[in-house]
Amino acid sequence: MNRASWFRLLLVLPVCLVMGSCSRAEQAAPVAPVTVEVPVAEATAPATPTPSEPLTVAEVWKPLLDRLRQDGLDGQEIAYLFVRLGDTPSQDPMGRKVQELYTGKFLPRPKPASPKDSAPSAGGVPRPWYKGFVTDANARRCRTFINTHIEAFKAAEESYGVPTEVAAALLFVETRLGDYLGEQNAFVTLASMAASRSPDAIPDWLDKLPGVENRLDWVSARMEDKADWAYAELRALLEYSVANGVDPFEIPGSGYGAVGLCQFMPSNLPRYAVDGDGDGIIDLFAPADAVASLSNYLARHGWKKDMSIPEQIKVLRRYNNLAVYANTILALAEKIREIPGRPTVNRPLPQPPTMISEN
Repeated sequence: MNRASWFRLLLVLPVCLVMGSCSRAEQAAPVAPVTVEVPVAEATAPATPTPSEPLTVAEVWKPLLDRLRQDGLDGQEIAYLFVRLGDTPSQDPMGRKVQELYTGKFLPRPKPASPKDSAPSAGGVPRPWYKGFVTDANARRCRTFINTHIEAFKAAEESYGVPTEVAAALLFVETRLGDYLGEQNAFVTLASMAASRSPDAIPDWLDKLPGVENRLDWVSARMEDKADWAYAELRALLEYSVANGVDPFEIPGSGYGAVGLCQFMPSNLPRYAVDGDGDGIIDLFAPADAVASLSNYLARHGWKKDMSIPEQIKVLRRYNNLAVYANTILALAEKIREIPGRPTVNRPLPQPPTMISEN
């Protein structure tokens, strides 16, 4: 089976999932087990050992296994997953996060140079923007993608009020319209992060942090918080995988475990994922479902038709709490509008913020 076929198999959920309000940044709540019919020919996860075969799980994973058992995830299938993880968690997921937090808290950052063009766009979208994203070439790619999936974008915009160009721009920023789905495995990432609860788990990364020997208590506290967050996402991923007979080692993800074209964390699948193409399954690697799902997420976090640009930025920051992220999406969406394409739905352009005259 090729990689693309795996992608479409791995993230299918029933349409009847119950939605609940929560932001992407919040700690994940457990996901209720769901059932999906998977053809026998498609079920390619490795067989687990028979009951007579002993399973040797490395000591580092046993606290996670005990916690999962207490939360109702037990059995040889779960234990075998941790056998396959080997003896040592990857330092990288937690190490990257600690470096990010430590740098922001303790290390002086040089003042960024003023961009050559620091003025807002013609439509009033403020800067900064991600370098190299807001270009004519990328806007043309997005327009082609929209035209290819025009009915999906039209249906999502009519249902949720999120402009087609904004939805396409978000997909471009997240995964380059599906061309970059992450180089990590979501299960390995989340398990490694959940198992890394103290500084001695990330020695290679601590060596990169000046003065860290005097701040180990702070590092420990941050690691415990992030390990608990990763555990909640790991549990959500495993509950989904076990219920659907999916091998979690085949689920690609971002550096922190987000999945699909729209990069949902596992706990957000039952809350916001939508069957956009009406085929009875939710597959976030399918453009129609990804467009509908991200639009539903934004609508559930306050997106409404005819919002001002500052209001749009506020909602987009519920998806990713960086101003540059929201600004880039809106600036790229503005460029997409400038390229002729098939019409979607009628709506006015967003209004720029009021500019105060210096005269």
